[in-house]
Amino acid sequence: MMINNTINNPMMPFETPTPGGFAPNSEVIIHGRSEKGKRGVFVVELGAGSDVALHLSFRYKDEHKVVMNTSVNGSWQKEERHANPVFQEHSFVLQIKCQPGEFVIWQKHHKLEFKHRMDPMLINSLRINGEVSVESIKFERFGQAAGSTPYANAYDPSAPSPNQYPLGSYGGDSSYQPNIGGGAHPTPHIGGGSYGGPPPNIGGGTNYGMPSYGAQQNPSGIGF
Repeated sequence: MMINNTINNPMMPFETPTPGGFAPNSEVIIHGRSEKGKRGVFVVELGAGSDVALHLSFRYKDEHKVVMNTSVNGSWQKEERHANPVFQEHSFVLQIKCQPGEFVIWQKHHKLEFKHRMDPMLINSLRINGEVSVESIKFERFGQAAGSTPYANAYDPSAPSPNQYPLGSYGGDSSYQPNIGGGAHPTPHIGGGSYGGPPPNIGGGTNYGMPSYGAQQNPSGIGF
């Protein structure tokens, strides 16, 4: 049975488990607004244990780009860079849909595609951080309701989470440095630790070609 559910008005930085993987035709729809701040960036990530299956970094300070990437075993892979479809201090509706072979990301009439670099069924969390406010996050056609399986640092709508901080100029307090990531073109540090979920088992299945993506250690710790 496929499940739809919605999380409303989450605090930033935000994290929730998405148990059951990201199956074909599953979709996340984020209604939000890009806020202005000194760091000029916000991030949406789909995590797979300590890895990042899809990293979306919306950047404004030095460039108007969205950077897409994957991180495996602490190393960022090859970036894909496109014109940023989200304007600063504007509302957006970001749709991330899993299709066979790729993610398709829509913002209004702007379409982005990102080929799967690991099995999307390993995805077990969604995280949002940076200079952004979010009105709602809708999960459509998931195997289990998002947030239904707790683990360390997960979002709990009934109680403050360890990953919830008073909002500052970038969505966190002055002592918290959000970890914004993506690889070779560093952006401000927007991050805050590991998922706390179990590392994915990527052996014995489809070979997604991870070593061939030009893996490199991210010098600025960009990513969550």
